[in-house]
Amino acid sequence: MKLKKIIFVAFWASMYVLPSMAQTEKLSIAQCVEYALKNNNGMKNSALDQQRAQAQVNQIKGVGLPQITGSVDLNFNIGIPSQFLPDFISPAVYGVLLREGVLPPTTPIPAAGIFPAQFGTNYSAAAGLALSQIIFSPSYLIGLKAAKESKNLYQNQTNISAFNLKETVQKAALGYIVAQKRQQILVANLDRLKEALRQTEGYYKAGFVEKIDVDRLTVTQNNLLVEAQNVAQLVALAGAALKYTMGMPLATELVITDDLDQLTAAAPELNETLNVEKRPEYQTANSGKTLQELSLRNAKAAYLPNLVGFATVGANAGANEFGRLKNFTGTNKSWFGYQIVGFKLAVPVFNGFQTKYKIQEAKIDLQKTQNTINDLGQVFELQTTQAKTNLKASYERLAIQKQNLALAQEVLRVSQIKYKEGLGSNLEVVSAEASLKETQTNYFVAMYEFLVAKVDYNKALGNL
Repeated sequence: MKLKKIIFVAFWASMYVLPSMAQTEKLSIAQCVEYALKNNNGMKNSALDQQRAQAQVNQIKGVGLPQITGSVDLNFNIGIPSQFLPDFISPAVYGVLLREGVLPPTTPIPAAGIFPAQFGTNYSAAAGLALSQIIFSPSYLIGLKAAKESKNLYQNQTNISAFNLKETVQKAALGYIVAQKRQQILVANLDRLKEALRQTEGYYKAGFVEKIDVDRLTVTQNNLLVEAQNVAQLVALAGAALKYTMGMPLATELVITDDLDQLTAAAPELNETLNVEKRPEYQTANSGKTLQELSLRNAKAAYLPNLVGFATVGANAGANEFGRLKNFTGTNKSWFGYQIVGFKLAVPVFNGFQTKYKIQEAKIDLQKTQNTINDLGQVFELQTTQAKTNLKASYERLAIQKQNLALAQEVLRVSQIKYKEGLGSNLEVVSAEASLKETQTNYFVAMYEFLVAKVDYNKALGNL
């Protein structure tokens, strides 16, 4: 349904293009493929995906570079919080007074209590630079490899898109030129039938044939006119769909230079063996397997420690008046610098067996990916066998239809000669015309099936 909608839109869009805007492109099928690889919007998006993948690789590389952060803080402490301290001063003072005889010896020493104290200023500020650097992190190293492999995965996916686009363009181009060839044959048939009808009408006026002979040829001609109109519409639709797939402006007049007789002349060679490495789907599956292996390594790396170095330099200030925060020198300076250098070593000890089960999960995913790769190999072998069988059978059918076409043309030629010489009937000619038209249709169907079977066979082998 999606393809039908595309063809419908492309056809009607092409109907409204001004003829003066049309340009002519003469391309072979191979050149059509190259044009599509450069201009198809899907391929353009695939190229953008690769650029995006490279940007992701660069992002992960950036994590391993020094990380520097600058910060400035300014605080207005509306209400300075109180801290509660034990009252160690009162007992000590009473003790000194008693020892010095200032107080009577019977004076009791009060019990130690607590008293509130406020620490801080109304205004505080800080400014500094912080630097951190990964020194040892297995997860980072594995993640960097995974990012690079993801880039390869995008490349392989682009190869799949290109592979499928080659198939689509080749089949569309073959359908287009077969339809054009069929249209040419129908036009020739129509011209021949018009001449036969003109001669029969002359015979009728001369009294040599009956009117029914003229009517039979008229009906045949009308049917052929309808078929010619249908094929003309098919050619326009096929051309519009091909140009849409190639990314070519619909106003362009596209001429395929390949010759159908040459494309169908030689018998197909069926001796090549399958090499699964040539199929982009297999390469993509292997990239997926590599990513799963890296995922397993990353899960195991969770048992290893991480070491990070850091350094901080800055200054802070405090004052009860905002204007005093600007004092940098003198006895009343408000800003005081500090420097910190250190290392942080994080050693995993126990996380509730999470790492253990993540490793199990990664192993299962890796095994599933391997099963998919094994299945792909069998699928490709099956596709190659089927494509080989279909190609051989389609070539045999084409040879039969080519022979039938020659016979039908000969039958029509003999029927026309007999009719002109008065040895045959008009009904024989009409029957021969109908038989030839049917044989021609079967021949072009067989020709298209053979050419498509060649594309399918090359696709199965990865030779597109």
